[in-house]
This record gives sequence, C-alpha cells and structure tokens, in this order.
Amino acid sequence: MTFRGADEPVYGDTVAERTILHIGAMKSATTYLQGACEANADALAEAGIHWLGARLNFEAVGDLLSDAPSTGHWRRLRQAVARHEGAALVSNELMSIRGRAAARKIVRRLGTPVDVVITARDLARVVPSQWKTGQENHRPVAWTDFMAALMADDHEQEAVRWFWRRQDLPAIVDRWAPLAANITVVTVPPPGTALEVVSDRFAEALGCDGTVLSRPSSKPPAGRVHPSLTDAERGWAHTRSTALVESLQSRDVRVVGSLSDLVSAPAPLTVARQRDPNLSSVGLKTFG
Repeated sequence: MTFRGADEPVYGDTVAERTILHIGAMKSATTYLQGACEANADALAEAGIHWLGARLNFEAVGDLLSDAPSTGHWRRLRQAVARHEGAALVSNELMSIRGRAAARKIVRRLGTPVDVVITARDLARVVPSQWKTGQENHRPVAWTDFMAALMADDHEQEAVRWFWRRQDLPAIVDRWAPLAANITVVTVPPPGTALEVVSDRFAEALGCDGTVLSRPSSKPPAGRVHPSLTDAERGWAHTRSTALVESLQSRDVRVVGSLSDLVSAPAPLTVARQRDPNLSSVGLKTFG
C-alpha cells in the first residue's frame, strides 16, 4: 500500500516507513525534549529515526495550516521525510490544540503511516505554568479569577475553554486516534525525579534505548516561578486529574511511565518557596 497525500508530489522512490508526531501536550517538558532531540540527532539517526529539527517542525506545520501563501517550509519538511528510510520525527506541541480537520490535513499531507506520541504532566503543575504562558501571550486574567473559573468548570469563560483545549488529554487522544496507527502517552514523573527519566521515557516511546538521548538537552528547564495552589485548589486538581486518568484508561493507548504520575497529590507538596513581587501567592518552580 502506498501512503501519499493525493495532492502531494512524490520526491523520489524513498519514503519514510512512518512518521512519529510528538504533538504535545503543552507544558509537558516538550521544549526540553526538543532540545534533547537536537543534541542527540546523530544518535537518533543511528537508531533509524530522522530528527527534522525543531525550527523546521514549527515553521512547516505553521506553513501547512496557514491561510497565507505557502512559505515553502512544509515542502521542505515533506522532502526530508521522503528522503529517509526508517522513521521521521516531528515534534510540535501546537499540533495538540488543532481541530480534527487540521489533524487530518497534517496526516494526509505527510503521506506516511503516523504514530502519535503525547507527553503529559499532572494538573497541579500544568495549571500554573499554562496560566503563566497565557499571561505572556496577551491573555491577561488574574490568577484567582482563572482558578475560580476552572474550579467552577465555567466554559462560558474563554480562559477555561482556552485551557482545556490544551490540557484535555482524552479529547486530544480522540481527535488523533482515527488518524494514527498507534498512540503513546508518555507521563512526566513526579517532582524531584531526575530529568533523564523524562528523556528515557520519550526514547522508549520512540522505540529506542534510553541512551539515544544521553547528551544533555540544548534547552534545559528554565525554572520559572509560577503561583502555587491553595489546599482547596490542590484538592480540585487531585479530583479532576483522577477523572482524566480514568477516562484515559478507557482508551486504546500505550503508556510509557505510569498514569498515576498524572494524578495530582491531594495535599500540598513540600517545595522550595520564593516570593515573586508580581504575584500575591508563593511561587512554585516547574518545567516551563
């Protein structure tokens, strides 16, 4: 069977056997893992996985899904996929927030079978980090208002819809499952775990030995300071993350790590505390 998009030109006789799409989720060590792939591109190639480069990953997907005239970046990515046997690896967490039509377009235009990898982290760490990103991207909403709306599950609030579009893992799985040969969920381990565990799990999801990503990431975690959760907010995160995990368990996904990693602790964690003058609460350092 030939896997090629109907409107996609053929670039010679060689085509990758499959494409691995690491689609996010956002705030789940994606930048760190992209840096690890950059630093270990040669080792990945020796393992039969062609890393296409973080910059091209983002430029190409943006080009394909834009309404503007093509910049040629998607064609470059597709040519790179077609030139290499084995597997091609594309990592771009913005793919996880795309709708079904965009997901279908990406897969169709790649022209290869697709395996999807989703990295995920527990809500207690994701919520402050995702809120901070919103603040930095011109979505100003007070932390207390944001948390109140989330806890009330108030989907009339744009900030709530915005958050769950990025962090509703079962919904992300459902959007991509009809398009993928396999879906793998890689869990980010609890706080205090060595960074290498994240990259080792990701390598396993790619079908490689953990040593393939042994060189340090070119993009280590920034250690930014985010607001911490109150006891009530942490209780909500525990309850909601438990429900998300139960929903994931009903889906046909492979798990690398443990889904228990995604269940937020019900009681406050002991963390290093640091006062941020821009916040009214104590800060918590996490992956950016």
